[in-house]
Amino acid sequence: MFLKKNYQTKYVIHFLVWFIFFLILMYDYFFNNGPFNYFLFILFLVCVCIFYINFNFLVERFIVKKKWLLYTIILLILFGLTYTVISIASVKFDYLRANFRPPSIPANGIRTNIPANEINLVKREPPMHILPNVVIFLFVISISSFLKLYEFLNENFKRQKEIENENRITELNFLKAQLNPHFFFNSLNTIYFLSIVQSPKTPQAILNLSDLMRYMLSDKNNTPIDKKVDLQEEIEYINNYIELQKLRITSNNTINYKVEGNLKSVKIYPLLFISFIENAFKYGVHPVYEEEILIEFKIKDGILDFNVENQIHFQKKSYDSFSLGNENSIKRLNLYYPNNSLVIKNNNNKYQVSIKIDLNEN
Repeated sequence: MFLKKNYQTKYVIHFLVWFIFFLILMYDYFFNNGPFNYFLFILFLVCVCIFYINFNFLVERFIVKKKWLLYTIILLILFGLTYTVISIASVKFDYLRANFRPPSIPANGIRTNIPANEINLVKREPPMHILPNVVIFLFVISISSFLKLYEFLNENFKRQKEIENENRITELNFLKAQLNPHFFFNSLNTIYFLSIVQSPKTPQAILNLSDLMRYMLSDKNNTPIDKKVDLQEEIEYINNYIELQKLRITSNNTINYKVEGNLKSVKIYPLLFISFIENAFKYGVHPVYEEEILIEFKIKDGILDFNVENQIHFQKKSYDSFSLGNENSIKRLNLYYPNNSLVIKNNNNKYQVSIKIDLNEN
């Protein structure tokens, strides 16, 4: 539908250009009540033929493929043919104007009969000036080549953008497919821990996980992959996740969770921050030491500022899972918001993630 609309626009533009060109050539006939100039009409038709021969056949086959010598030879042949047509037309119409004038009518209104032997039947050969024909030919070829190259490059650019968009959607689908199992695995670990200790919080944890799954698997988050959601919904989803994690951590761990700014009417791509928050809970809590996890959202002047800070207590062979979650989130973040500001620091096992996103970027 989009391509059809583009072609319709192209046809309208071409028609208007040729219509204006025709009016300029035939200005004397249309606006000054002059005689119809057949020579200019033939010239107009020749220009149209040259234009579309070059536009539809020559540019893409020779200029785009850089076959300059062959293209030059074909142009010379085409110029020779058009010059011949224009020259013959010029001679013919000059001959008709000079030798076949209508009989004169005197002042008394009585037409005078002109003897046949007084009619000049000698064909006059006017000089054929080549320079104007060369200028007209080069002008038409230049305009035709420019428009065709612009159209060709524009279509290639749009096609490339479509390919990039398809690749982007494919990669996002792949990354999200990785994200969901990673998320569910961590959440089930929490419920498993609660069930092991026979905690009365287990039913509430299952309900929280159910809400999280409903959000992640809802249609608005699956089709299409790059559809934005309300920031308020995303924050509620993160709230549910934090509440789920609070059910398993011990009292010596503190969660400092803050949301500042107006969330209303703010849209964002979903599930960009959850992996960083997951890792903070997975590797930032400790059953003995006092630890604090900072999770902070600030929205001001169209900028979303997200921060996570936590200590890292790696379990054996857990670093690969930690890296996978972060790499996944960073890839998705860069695909959605290419101009984001991401800073990750790891000093003395204190892990800090800071992300700034311009919400008006996309």
